[in-house]
Amino acid sequence: MPSCSERPAQAADLAPAYIREHLAGDLDVGTLARRFGCSRSHFTRLFTTLTGLSPHQYVIQARLALAQELLTCTNLTVGEVAAETGFSSIHHFCRRFRMRTGVTPTAWREGLGRPRE
Repeated sequence: MPSCSERPAQAADLAPAYIREHLAGDLDVGTLARRFGCSRSHFTRLFTTLTGLSPHQYVIQARLALAQELLTCTNLTVGEVAAETGFSSIHHFCRRFRMRTGVTPTAWREGLGRPRE
């Protein structure tokens, strides 16, 4: 895996795929920066330039997108979806989910939610 010091653009290009593959894991900015051999600030700058989102915002967005899919396509409980998507608690998951969609995870599952534009 290339490091930021060797190939900064390539390391930043690989980060979104790594995040999507490891959503249930520890994806704080410091961990991601170390994974790609960067300082926290350098990684954040490169990642934000590439994606238009901070690493933290990207992780939350990816986790919520996966949660929407899991709620729609599986019979996992809301707590199981929260765990599968890497949220630290069901409360945190439900709060973030409602902020993004305008409805609770249960309401989303019941078909009351519509993706926000």
